[in-house]
Amino acid sequence: MVAVPVVVVPAATVRVVIVAGVVGFGMGIVIGAPVVVVVVGAEVVLPGRVVCGVPDGRPLVLVLVALVHVFHHTPRGYSTGDAPPLDTPGCRVDHEPMQQTSRIRRSVATGLTVIAVVVGVLVPATTASAATTPAVPVTALRVSGTVMVDTAGKAVKLRGVNRSGTEYNCQQGGGVFSGPTDQASIDLLRSWNVNAVRIPLNEHCWLGIDWAPQSTGEPYRAAIQDYVNRLAANGIRSILDLHFTGPKAIWGEQQKEMANTTYSLPFWTSVASRFATSPAVLYEPFNEPHDISVDCWRNGCWMPEGWQAAGYQQLVSTIRATGAEQPIIVNGLDWGHDMSPLTTAMPTDPANALVAGQHLYNFKRCVTASCWSSQFGPVAAKMPMVAGEIGVNDCSTAMPLAFMRWMDANGGDGYVFWNFGVSGCPDGGQYGGSALISDWNGTPTPYGDAVRQYFLSRPV
Repeated sequence: MVAVPVVVVPAATVRVVIVAGVVGFGMGIVIGAPVVVVVVGAEVVLPGRVVCGVPDGRPLVLVLVALVHVFHHTPRGYSTGDAPPLDTPGCRVDHEPMQQTSRIRRSVATGLTVIAVVVGVLVPATTASAATTPAVPVTALRVSGTVMVDTAGKAVKLRGVNRSGTEYNCQQGGGVFSGPTDQASIDLLRSWNVNAVRIPLNEHCWLGIDWAPQSTGEPYRAAIQDYVNRLAANGIRSILDLHFTGPKAIWGEQQKEMANTTYSLPFWTSVASRFATSPAVLYEPFNEPHDISVDCWRNGCWMPEGWQAAGYQQLVSTIRATGAEQPIIVNGLDWGHDMSPLTTAMPTDPANALVAGQHLYNFKRCVTASCWSSQFGPVAAKMPMVAGEIGVNDCSTAMPLAFMRWMDANGGDGYVFWNFGVSGCPDGGQYGGSALISDWNGTPTPYGDAVRQYFLSRPV
């Protein structure tokens, strides 16, 4: 939590209140942090002897707005014995000449204002300000009941973004990543208070099967590992997601119904072996299962196209066979949206570190708080729950903001947004309404800015 200096202003004349505001604004520029100016005391005196009461603790900006309104609506040119037709609650006309005690009181108030400015710098407030991710190396996560905790036993809530590109760029001749992955780009993520990045992966590029050698195989694996390590050094965890698979083709694609035994199991043996001792990662064995039975989802099955699907039990067992014990995110059916299999057919895990996954878009069937409570609530009551993809197709912000609030109030353990990329908002593509930024300098789209502001309001 970042401390915010508070300037406490004893109510006196408008001049005192305005001076305090100017001093507070200047102080904010000097220290590079926001300054809260609060008015306390009984009254503020406007020109024309109009006296308005000020409730204790009223932020300065609200006081000034109210006083401007009253001053604007107070008739000019009346005698001190004639009350203006004020209809503003809490205000009156003072017919008595200012007494010496009043002058003394207001002089003292001015002096106290100056003291308050100094105290405001020295005494941190409890009010939260914009928080950013500390550049402190992450520690390992484990599952404890319905939450994820770090090595100190502190509950960890993930605030994250997807960095799409690593799932397709490698097989399109564009290298490994889409967009920069340098320190400046990581600092940009930290400035949003991001503490998790979901990295979509391509099983063919990782394994180096039948594709461009300059961006697949070991060059691809090394690039991913280097990025994960640099994110971890800056306080950001990585979710490694198997996004593109290809059981029969020489390239990976997004649309397959489930992982496969031909390449997905060797992929996870390799990935989990490489990251088995890393405290920075969570595993997501398959992006979005769909159009298969619950039994196939759990145990695998023979697919009509002539390939063997690997179920979640095989995927979990493959990862654990390497000795890796990090949390594993399990997604439901209907492209990761239907969580019912997680309550009836969850795979077993010798490490007891399974996390429920959710993929939520505004065009899916369950997009209201009442539906989330009935469909997602029972899952969150049994295990940690992380939404690995949240997005919209129209740049709207109402549903994503409502869902984050619901997650925070109902035991959710993380929300990860699609997508921290520059495809535009909207650009007409499948996820064109979900671009969080409009350029690689980090200029947020309106949709992205709403997410950023919410992230910044959350504790570090």
